[in-house]
Amino acid sequence: MRETAVPLGVGTVTIAHPASADELISEVEFELDGRLPYWADLWPSARVLAAHVVTLAGEGRRLLELGCGAGLVATAAAMAGFEVTATDYYLDACAFARLNAWRTTGRVIATQLLDWRHLPDDTGRWDVVVASDVLYELPYASVVAGVLARTMQPDGCAIVADPGRIALDAFLAACRAAGLDAGAPAMIPYDVDGQKQQIRLFTIRRAVTLTAPAPAVIADAFESMFDILGSFVIWGGLQISSRSPNESYPFGFGRAEALASAVVALMLLGAAVGIGIEAVREIVTPHHAPAPFTLVVLVAVIVIKALLARRVNAIGAHTGSSAVKADAVHHWSDAVTSSAAFIGISVALWKGPGYESADDWGALVAATVILYNGVRLLAEATRELMDRTPDMGVLDAIAAAARAVDRVLDIEKLKVRKVGAGYWVEIHVQADPAMPLVDAHALGGAVKYAVRDRVPGVETVLVHMEPFEPAPPALE
Repeated sequence: MRETAVPLGVGTVTIAHPASADELISEVEFELDGRLPYWADLWPSARVLAAHVVTLAGEGRRLLELGCGAGLVATAAAMAGFEVTATDYYLDACAFARLNAWRTTGRVIATQLLDWRHLPDDTGRWDVVVASDVLYELPYASVVAGVLARTMQPDGCAIVADPGRIALDAFLAACRAAGLDAGAPAMIPYDVDGQKQQIRLFTIRRAVTLTAPAPAVIADAFESMFDILGSFVIWGGLQISSRSPNESYPFGFGRAEALASAVVALMLLGAAVGIGIEAVREIVTPHHAPAPFTLVVLVAVIVIKALLARRVNAIGAHTGSSAVKADAVHHWSDAVTSSAAFIGISVALWKGPGYESADDWGALVAATVILYNGVRLLAEATRELMDRTPDMGVLDAIAAAARAVDRVLDIEKLKVRKVGAGYWVEIHVQADPAMPLVDAHALGGAVKYAVRDRVPGVETVLVHMEPFEPAPPALE
């Protein structure tokens, strides 16, 4: 072991570290994962970074160091008042970092054995994350950028010192892809014992754009987009279903309406899954709180969509159209998802740091609402396509209308299915067996018109005339 005096501008610190890194090389460890004991040296980048960190205001702030080595930067951070956690994937490095920080400041810092390539889920978030000379291998470019994105507080920063290693450009590109802004580096000249380098000192923060939408707003926008597309699909379905029967389609085009509802339901389900996946991803990825102006937009959307939902639902109830009712559900869904987004963003803005993911939870709630509505609409459309019998109220009304016709003695069978906005009825009516055929035909017509006139929504009635057969007397 040797001790090296390192000037930091505010004074000189003495750092204990191994006398020779070469003596620590293990062929077994190198063959296992290419590991070399770079930690044992006091690299120029670490010296420049330590001189910068010691000047920062650290009281009440937490700092994480990636690749702490012998603990020079961690010691400087402890001197600045930070609550320090130093990490490395060598246990000996962690031990030296604790030793040097304690000898210099009298404080015990936290250390953690850490492999960047397998970052634990519970690593946490930090006000400041620092690293020096960690870009010596190309694969580390995206790894280090990803670690910074996961460990920085939304309003925190990372400070990276690098002498111009091979992976630097790839690292900067990976930072941009991860939503991080490295900006222009400070160029710090280093000239010690004849070793001259230009150390690049990057201060990295999360990229901020004025128009970046919150995840909950994105979810609401997707819902609104699918609502517009769904309205076009439903409009097309209504147009087709209103066509008159022809030779190719003698029963008409009423099924087009249910098909349109099913298509819209599938669109909603796809949107719900996509929004849910994105919301979960955002929950585990720190980001800035959304902009306050989004609340004004959401209030306007909630009011407009609620009014539209009421109007469209009234039209759907009046016409009996499942497609129009589905469109009303879309508008209600928009109002609900906008409300969830409003609540989530309000919590994020009100509570401040640490609650940035509230709008992501709002997006997850919105996705759940969309999923529920999609499943419900798909179930209704499927029931209609499968000719499920309407509720008993409709059947009872049809049977009562038929029985009210003079000379109808009983009803043998009654089948009803919904096609488009109306009902198609097939009914077997019993009458006097001695009734002439002409009179039976006229009675069938009377039943048809009675049902159509007295039961709203009935479009087609097919009447089968059957001879009345009294029920056999009960056996005593």
